[in-house]
Amino acid sequence: MPSQAGTLLSAETVRQRLVSCGFRTASGVSTSLFAVIDAIPFGRDERVFMVAVYPDLAGADRAFLGASATSMHRVSTKRGPRLFGHYGASYWLGNVAISQSSTRPLNDLWSEDAQRGEASLDVEAAARLEDILQSRANAVDPDVVDCIGGLR
Repeated sequence: MPSQAGTLLSAETVRQRLVSCGFRTASGVSTSLFAVIDAIPFGRDERVFMVAVYPDLAGADRAFLGASATSMHRVSTKRGPRLFGHYGASYWLGNVAISQSSTRPLNDLWSEDAQRGEASLDVEAAARLEDILQSRANAVDPDVVDCIGGLR
């Protein structure tokens, strides 16, 4: 659970640390939920992260337990529950949760029917992404964890 260790970090502190390590941050749903992308040239497969910063440990604990209760994947101290569709297991410490995915397989998930003007989920692409997420040794790459402050 998140409250087992850690220091409370503000969303702004987490953003600043990631930017100082060369990552790009995108505007998010709120100031405490945002996306982070590798700072490598476009056109290549980039790592992408969703970062959730909870205001306190109690809120982080509630989110962790709620997501764990509905998780179809094994949850451990190193691999938390999935928080976001098409992202892998979460990594938690304190009030920060991070989930990782990859831009190329995410971009391949949807195909558009030009005649109908509708997008649909590509089931085969979703299965390939799931295989990638399941095969990851770590929930989140160690360089990102270390950048935020050694959340391991």
